[in-house]
Amino acid sequence: MPGAAHHNDNNVGGSGNMQNINQSGFGSISNPQPPLITPTASATNLNIIGNNYASLAFYDHSDQELMAQENKYRQYALAIDKALKSFEYTSEWADLVNALGKLNRVLNNNSKFGKIPRRFIVGQRLAQCMHPLLPSGVHLKALETYDLIFNILGSEQLLADLTIYSNGLFPLLGYAAINVRPSVLDLYDRHLLPLGERLQLALDGFLISILPCYEEVSDSFQRTDGLLLKVADGVGIAYFYGALWRCILQNSSIRLPAITFVLLHFNKKRSLKDQAHVLGLCMRTLVQAICSALLDQHILVQRAILDLLITIFPIHLNLMNQFAQTMFSQQKNLDLSPNKSTSSTSQLPPPPLQPPQQPVMSRKYFKRPEMIVIITAALTVLLRRDFSLNRRLSAWLFGADSGASLAGGSNSGHSTNESSTNSNSIGSFVSSKSRSQQQSSSLLSTSSPISSNNNYENSSSSSRESTAEAKAKRKKLIYYDTYSKDLVNEAFKRSITVG
Repeated sequence: MPGAAHHNDNNVGGSGNMQNINQSGFGSISNPQPPLITPTASATNLNIIGNNYASLAFYDHSDQELMAQENKYRQYALAIDKALKSFEYTSEWADLVNALGKLNRVLNNNSKFGKIPRRFIVGQRLAQCMHPLLPSGVHLKALETYDLIFNILGSEQLLADLTIYSNGLFPLLGYAAINVRPSVLDLYDRHLLPLGERLQLALDGFLISILPCYEEVSDSFQRTDGLLLKVADGVGIAYFYGALWRCILQNSSIRLPAITFVLLHFNKKRSLKDQAHVLGLCMRTLVQAICSALLDQHILVQRAILDLLITIFPIHLNLMNQFAQTMFSQQKNLDLSPNKSTSSTSQLPPPPLQPPQQPVMSRKYFKRPEMIVIITAALTVLLRRDFSLNRRLSAWLFGADSGASLAGGSNSGHSTNESSTNSNSIGSFVSSKSRSQQQSSSLLSTSSPISSNNNYENSSSSSRESTAEAKAKRKKLIYYDTYSKDLVNEAFKRSITVG
């Protein structure tokens, strides 16, 4: 994992690292302006203010009222000020552990108030303790402080203050050491998971923070997978997948684990209609996310998204779903037409109340323009000249078995030859890209798959293997001509026009 090498030993990160961290804000700064906390801020970009806490009065009216009314709360706030002051005199990472210990003692002794004075400054100090250059010992001590604060606040106040504390907490898993990850997952399990549906407000940031742990070779894979499933049940599974597709669209670093999650939890024995929650809640976001993954610079991401297209969105099933849903809509309109007599139906009793269902997307197929956009993005993988990508693209366009594609073509002895033939057929589109659009369209109408079809018909072998191979190739070509050819032609013309 990136940055994990800095945290394997608690004795690393001495005064040299502390000098770099002090430059990013551990020292006292004379700027009296209050800090601006945003959900997307990172721990490395936070600026800390000095000892001038009066400027935070505008942000914390409740604290000012409590300090004016209760003398004990005023003493509590002064103790927090004194504990925060110790952060300004840190020169080594061990000093940070001592400062966090002082802050923890103050919080433990005043947990009855259910509030955190100077919460913005406390959130910034904790975010700076999550700096990537600091050793894992500081991270673990800061996580203890987070756990203590969340216990004091409770779920309601935690939801209101989550923006303050997520600045340092959410980015941690991207670079945390192996011994730190279980503590972070425990913290999420104890405090964020009980928020249930209310976690929707911070779901995108939460997914981006936890998906770096979703690696099949990682020790925390099963734990992370179970936590994600519980979150999906809490916020609503359709909303969860909608947020997942938004994360795939906007954040390239978590595309591979996010696509892996979708593939692992899609049941191939059930239809897409029964698992419509996989589509999320916005078809436009889904299409853009798929295209962004197809255009990703990492080959592993492109392989994963092509496997997803083969498994969940085969071209023939998309057309069948479109036809079935169109026929259903027409039949529904006929049933609701005013010409039909309603005298008999008006006498029927009202239907029983049904429990509320989670919203799902009404349309469960890609329209033709959306398919053309996806295929246009998919054809760009041919420019990499990678056999694994060409094989997967051929499996999608020529209707090959998804199992053969995912298994690397080892299920049958002739699958490799078929895949290479199909890859060469699709590759003819790329090789003719320099020609004019008129010549390219005529080339597409008489492309190599059709000519190879005649060769297969004229050269029939007597052996069973060659006959089965010829039948399989002919089946793929029929599939391509029936479902994919027009879409690929349009996509190729679109790529020439755009290029």
